[in-house]
Formats: sequence, C-alpha cells, structure tokens
Amino acid sequence: MGSSDPGCRTNSHREGLTLELDEAKEGFKIILDNAKMLIEDSDVLASRGRYTSFPLGILALEEIGKAILLAQTIQKSNGKVRINWWGDHRKKLRNALTFNSEIPSNLLDHIINTLEKAKVEGLYVDWKDGVWLYPQDEGMAWYVSLRSTKDAREIINGAKYLLQNVKETFKDNIK
Repeated sequence: MGSSDPGCRTNSHREGLTLELDEAKEGFKIILDNAKMLIEDSDVLASRGRYTSFPLGILALEEIGKAILLAQTIQKSNGKVRINWWGDHRKKLRNALTFNSEIPSNLLDHIINTLEKAKVEGLYVDWKDGVWLYPQDEGMAWYVSLRSTKDAREIINGAKYLLQNVKETFKDNIK
C-alpha cells in the first residue's frame, strides 16, 4: 500500500485528523491497551535476554506519550478532537518522559536522541564500514552497552509505572 492509499498505516494521512469525542476516548483506551501489551512483550523478551526488549520498551513509552497527548487534547476539546501530532515520535516520547515530572530541556533532548537511536539501531540490520551488522553485533558497541537486561528492566518498570500513573490521572476525564 502506498501513502496515497487510505488504508495505509503511515502517518501522512493522519496529520490534521479530527475525531468525535467518543472516538477519541475509545482511542485513548486502545492506545493504553497496546502500550500494556508492548510492556508485557518487552518483559518476556528481557527475561530471555533478548536485545529487542529495550527498543520494544521504548515503543511502549511512545504509545503512552501518544495516550497522554490524546487525553490532553480531549480535555481541551469542544466536542471535536483535532490531532496534529500523530506522526511526531519525539513529541510522544517527550510527553511520556515529562509526564508529572520536570527534566531540564538539554538533558531531555539528549535522552530522547539516545532512546530514538537505540530504538532504530536496536531493531534493524545496518551496513557500516563495508559490513552488515545485526543489532546485537559488537560493531554496534554503543547499543550493546544499553541493551543489558538491567537497562531493559529499567525501561519496562518505568513504562509500567507511567502507564498506571496515566490511567489514574485521566480516569475521571475519559470514561
């Protein structure tokens, strides 16, 4: 499917999306359900020592950030919910990381850059210096240091905590 196909799951057709309030509330719940499944899958992969647990945990954080943005948009709506941030992964991650907390801007940018790089390089094969590299190869040494089970567990536990916090915060506004 190309990006001009209305069934395509790319972000280009979702920018400027307008939803009915009930549709947006349903989406909030579905997004949190998906985040929960990503956390559970990441947890299983971490228990098996799989390097993909770390980027999957980052994807869970992004989904939680998406739910936060949607809930905030719902709270400001007057019946219609207008979404213009759907494809902005950095914005979703930023919202997840700063929800009910304050992180200095320069540190936050560094964290987001590192997590974005870990997500991409932790899932995809790369061509570097004339050699094909799997994400787990030593040629991706910077990532090898991030993908320990301990680091994955920190992402997973943080995502679990954040998921509960978001559910509790918005439970009365989004039923």
